[in-house]
Amino acid sequence: MLRWGDSIGMSNVPGIVAGAQPSGCAPMTAAPAQDSQRTQQPIVTGTGIVACKFDGGVVIGADTLGSYGSLARYKDQRRIIQSGPVAMVGAAGDLSDFQKIKNYVEEINMEDRIQDDGNELTPKQLHSYLSRVMYNRRSDVNPLWNEMIVGGFKDGKAFLGAVDLLGTSFEVDLYANSFATHVALPILRRGWKEGMSRAEAEQLVTKCLEVQWYRNTRSSPRVQIAVADAQGIQISEPFELEQKWNFEGFKHTEYHGLRNY
Repeated sequence: MLRWGDSIGMSNVPGIVAGAQPSGCAPMTAAPAQDSQRTQQPIVTGTGIVACKFDGGVVIGADTLGSYGSLARYKDQRRIIQSGPVAMVGAAGDLSDFQKIKNYVEEINMEDRIQDDGNELTPKQLHSYLSRVMYNRRSDVNPLWNEMIVGGFKDGKAFLGAVDLLGTSFEVDLYANSFATHVALPILRRGWKEGMSRAEAEQLVTKCLEVQWYRNTRSSPRVQIAVADAQGIQISEPFELEQKWNFEGFKHTEYHGLRNY
């Protein structure tokens, strides 16, 4: 006869081990505690952002593709956002992390509106804030996998700055990140000049996005152009780039039985 001790399941019968499992049953064990998780690599990503200053403002350009690995999965991921009346942010990298950054930006702008004191976050202040956010996350070994461009126009001055996932930040006159660093930055450096007009800057940025579309399998011909000037922030609706595929260098005749033997 089994008698229950002070603890349920404890046996006082000689020869029966307290807490023993019935024969043939798997031992009961507690589920292991889940380890703290960190993003090891970006999953759904956006490619390079291109930007430059002009006489009286800043232009930023980006496509709208979200790539799931090599799959062109999401066609309408808009990666340029407005922050208040005078600043904007464009981001390459992991799109879910960019959503987190958008939340941070919305929260700090909400705090400004709640104060209702007439002050607003300037482009330079936003750039500094994002660099501290990225450095803090990097120091926690939990980075936000993004490279960002911050642009804006305040008090008659154009501002353009870059921030990466390590918190490195600097101000520039022209910039391209991610894959656009390799294919678009040389075009920007050749084509940009101080005091150029808005139309010239938009044309130059559009040209860079076109070349990136030709050379980068993670890009798209569907793009947006954003401008910050004295009139405020204007972010265009997505539009299709003009394309030309009949360059001689694009013709791989050896794959079509046209090679001369």
